[in-house]
Amino acid sequence: MRGVMTRTRTLEDLFVDELFDLYDAETQLMTALPRLARAASSDAVRHTLDAHLDETRAHLERLDRVCAMWHRTPDGRHCAGMAGILAEAMHLADDVTIDEMARDAGIITSALRADHYQIVAYGTLVAWANHLGRTDVANVLARTLLEERAADVKWTLLAEGGLNVDAPDSAVPVLRQ
Repeated sequence: MRGVMTRTRTLEDLFVDELFDLYDAETQLMTALPRLARAASSDAVRHTLDAHLDETRAHLERLDRVCAMWHRTPDGRHCAGMAGILAEAMHLADDVTIDEMARDAGIITSALRADHYQIVAYGTLVAWANHLGRTDVANVLARTLLEERAADVKWTLLAEGGLNVDAPDSAVPVLRQ
C-alpha cells in the first residue's frame, strides 16, 4: 500500500480499545449472570452470582466514569473473548442431561474463567493508565481489579467447599490451588 499514510497506533489507542472491550465484557455479564443464577441448584452459587451481578453494575458505572475521564464514549464493539466464555457457560447451564451438582461445578468454573479474563484486562488497564500518567484513571480501575480478585477467591473457596468434589467424574475437574 505504497503512498497510503497510516497513523501509528499508540499505547493510548490500545488503552481505549481495551477499555471499550472490557465495557462490552461487563455488559455481556449483566445479561448472563441472571440466567446462570436461574440454572444453579445451589443457594450458595445463586447467591454468589446475584452478588456478582450487583458488583458488575458498579463495575459498569466505574467504566462509564473512566470513559468520561478519558473523554470517550464506548463505541459498541463486541468482546469476543467474553462472548466465548459465556457461550460455553450457557451451553452448560442449558444442558438438561447434566447432574445438578455437576452443573453448579461448571457454573463456578465459568465464573472463574470470566473473572480471570477480567483480572487480566483490569490489571492491564491499571498498568497502562499509570504508564500514561493517568493515576486518577488507574485508581478507579484498581478498585474493580481488587473486587475481581476477591471474587476469584470467593469462587475458588466455593468450588473447594465440596461442589466439585462431589460431582461425577465425567464433569468439571476439582479446582485446587
